[in-house]
Amino acid sequence: FMIAHPERDALREHLASAGIPTALYYTPCHVQPLYAGPAQPHLPVAEEWAGTTLALPMYPELPFAAVDRVCTEIRSFADP
Repeated sequence: FMIAHPERDALREHLASAGIPTALYYTPCHVQPLYAGPAQPHLPVAEEWAGTTLALPMYPELPFAAVDRVCTEIRSFADP
């Protein structure tokens, strides 16, 4: 499940310290090596989303207790 947070990396570290795995999936197409070159565009919205999105655990067998734990840890990060 994807979320966005302006302090994504700090949130990711907080979740990792609680044993909650996360992943980073998105790199804007225009910054990948295939598209590198002198005319590389600046796409601020795509770059912002790539720098703020974080994938949380989500799969059919994920217990509700695990979902509650992830939510609790995100809340504790947002409001210490």
